[in-house]
Amino acid sequence: MGYSVATVTPDTPTKLARFAKRRSLKFRTLSDPKRVLIQAFDVLDKAAGYDLPHPIIFVIDPIGTITHRFSPKYYTERPAV
Repeated sequence: MGYSVATVTPDTPTKLARFAKRRSLKFRTLSDPKRVLIQAFDVLDKAAGYDLPHPIIFVIDPIGTITHRFSPKYYTERPAV
């Protein structure tokens, strides 16, 4: 179908590389420490006071269109990849 899986977090590339290695991740982990992409997608959780993104899953097709958005009520609820 042409889809890939990636995560975007405000963590540093070094921290993400260690995490990906420790967890044997088979998908990309992308660093956004300045929260540029996080703000562009409007997923920054300002109310929590920690300047962290909401854990939201976007499905983006090969031409860049968001086809699905999963934003669970509780951050621990995440669909399987």
